[in-house]
Amino acid sequence: MPRYTSMLLIAALLLASQLASASEGLVKKINESYKVKSGQILAISNQFGDVEITHWDKQEVKVEIEVIVDYKNQEKGQEQLDKIQIKIENGDKKLSIKTDIDNKGDASISKNEKMEINYTISMPANMPLELKNKFGDISLDSRTAKTMIELQFGSAKIGKLEHMENDLTFKFSDPVIIDGLGGGELVVKFSKLELGDCGNIDLTSEMSTTNASDMGDSKVKVSHGGFTAATIEKIDLKSSMSTIKIERLEKGGSIDAGYGKLIIEELSKNFEGLEIDSKFGPVEIGIEQGSKLKLDAETSMADLQLPSGYKVVKSSDVGNNKSFQGAIGGDGSSLPVLKVTNSFGSTKIR
Repeated sequence: MPRYTSMLLIAALLLASQLASASEGLVKKINESYKVKSGQILAISNQFGDVEITHWDKQEVKVEIEVIVDYKNQEKGQEQLDKIQIKIENGDKKLSIKTDIDNKGDASISKNEKMEINYTISMPANMPLELKNKFGDISLDSRTAKTMIELQFGSAKIGKLEHMENDLTFKFSDPVIIDGLGGGELVVKFSKLELGDCGNIDLTSEMSTTNASDMGDSKVKVSHGGFTAATIEKIDLKSSMSTIKIERLEKGGSIDAGYGKLIIEELSKNFEGLEIDSKFGPVEIGIEQGSKLKLDAETSMADLQLPSGYKVVKSSDVGNNKSFQGAIGGDGSSLPVLKVTNSFGSTKIR
């Protein structure tokens, strides 16, 4: 009897294992490891799945890939699984890992069916990375080497990218969270970006919202969206149909805004000069206490509100046009200039 009971238990365990395997669908796994060559780049291109990258001290790349196809029709599922190929090329300059799908014929996926290609990578933090992913998420640890990322239709959780020349593009991605960025180019379209402290960057944002912490010298272009930053060292900003809010601007720069709202909560008393040209939108600027500057403001078809304490050099209010030239903390000579031109939008300086 004990032997018979044991056999039943083993049979039950085997059946349970088979059912679990069947519930997961068809699975193909790849496990490889590669020694890193001097100057080598890791290039990853995936689709329909997640990419998770962690770093370790080994000069080695460990690759774990799991392909899952779960179709109602198992024959159709096997056909689709056979169409998914993982191409790995280990050259002297580049280790390339790419998901290749032959979508000829019927590759449609019905409700309650799935196809996933998930990458789990371990690599050195000082190895340059080129990462592309579509229809999936990205998880990436902090790293020191140059990083290129292209993500479409997914989300991203990224640590601090310390290199100064990163190249990052996100489309239809929400959320994108980057803990920090040494510098480089950043493009976001139809996405939501949360950006930590960063150095000098070139940011292009379309139909997106960006919330940033402290930024260095930055070139920013925003259209049909929103941009908020805690502190910016110096800015070259062009915006349209957008709301811009900068909590503190240190050195100044230039701003060209149209059909949107511009708020600078505080312009540093150590700023070197700021020129603003705005159309069809309100402008509000807060001046840090103790500032010494020259103000040159012109408005057309709009209100102009100024604080008290300015030494008036020249003032005009004719028809729908207003202009003001004045200074605070001096007579205007050799002082940094705040120049504001606004048409069809109110200007408030406080």
